[in-house]
Amino acid sequence: MKMILATENESKEAAELYSLCKKELLKKDIYQWDDNYPNEEFVKDWIEDKELYLAVEEEEIIGAVVLNEYESDEWGSVQWGNEDGNDLIVHALCVHPYQQGKGIGKELVQHSENIATEKGYSSIRLDAFSGNEHALKLYESMGYIKRGEVHFQSKPEGHQCYYCFDKILE
Repeated sequence: MKMILATENESKEAAELYSLCKKELLKKDIYQWDDNYPNEEFVKDWIEDKELYLAVEEEEIIGAVVLNEYESDEWGSVQWGNEDGNDLIVHALCVHPYQQGKGIGKELVQHSENIATEKGYSSIRLDAFSGNEHALKLYESMGYIKRGEVHFQSKPEGHQCYYCFDKILE
């Protein structure tokens, strides 16, 4: 498996990956994503802004993660472990449904940490839906610390609580 920065050539396949992952989450009654996010427009913007990284195996996209500095307004009340403002934010991490359980998510997180270190960030932040047990276990197993929880009113009732995590990089 290799990690690449997405280009316009991968736009359609990356959007299809997010669509597949959305459907898989819905099967598990996890409503963290919807028709508005992530969608093809977001994928195109992330590619244009050079923020979308892809896990590729045998020319097939099997995972994706977005890395940038955007923090949701809801995060304002969270007591982060690092307050210097030098944080890389993880968004929209996903693994192809047929590739899950093979450690690809862990590799995407590790890749994100490597990029953050290379670019001089002092920590990584993210949020994860409180009902997505697999994601929560992944982040906790990799040393991420739960710093609080936020509620997104745009999400369906009963699916609004997200846990905020960070990891200080050395």
